[in-house]
Amino acid sequence: MKVCVRRVNEWDAPGMLKIYGTAIDAGLSSFEREMPALFEVVRRIDRYTYGKGWTVCDADGWTAGFAVAHECFDCPDDLFMMDVEVYVDAALRRRGIGSAVLGLLIDIATMGDRKALRARFPHSDATLAFFKSCGFREIRRDDGFRPSETWTVVERKLDARDVEQPTKPFLVPQGEYERIRREWGAKIKGVSEVL
Repeated sequence: MKVCVRRVNEWDAPGMLKIYGTAIDAGLSSFEREMPALFEVVRRIDRYTYGKGWTVCDADGWTAGFAVAHECFDCPDDLFMMDVEVYVDAALRRRGIGSAVLGLLIDIATMGDRKALRARFPHSDATLAFFKSCGFREIRRDDGFRPSETWTVVERKLDARDVEQPTKPFLVPQGEYERIRREWGAKIKGVSEVL
C-alpha cells in the first residue's frame, strides 16, 4: 500500500465527505446529524486547513482517513486550544491511519505553539482507547445531543512556547513538516511506499 500523510487541500473534500457521511449515518460524528454539501466541506477546508492544520492520509490514491481541528467547544475564543476529530474509512481501521493523521496534526499544532487539544465523541470504549493511545486523558463525560447519549471529553496538553498568538500551520518550517509527515506515513501497517 502506498500512503501519503499530509495537510488537507480542497481536492480532498469528496473523499473526506464520503468517510464523514458514513460516520454521520452511524451516529459517530461529533456534532452534525446530516451530511453537509460538498461546497460546505470545501468552505471548511478553506477556513480551517490553513489556520488549524487539517491532515489526511491517502492510501493507493484514495482517502483513507483524516483529522480536523476547529475552535474548542468549551472555550471558542481561546486561540491556543483546539478541538480535534478523527475519521478513518471503516475498511482501513486498525492499521494506524487514525494515529498517523492525528499524530501529524498534533505535531503541526505543537510547532504552531498550541497549548492543548481536546476531542469529544459519543462514548465508546474503543474510541476512548484510541485517544488514550495518542496521549490524551479523559477529563469528563457529558450528556449528549440525544436522550440517554453520553459523550466523553479527552484532552492532550502540548509543549507550547509562551507567545502572544499561535503560528499558522503553513508557516511551520517546510523541511520539518516534510520529515514528520513521512515519519507518520511510515508507521501505518502494510505500507510499501511513503509518498
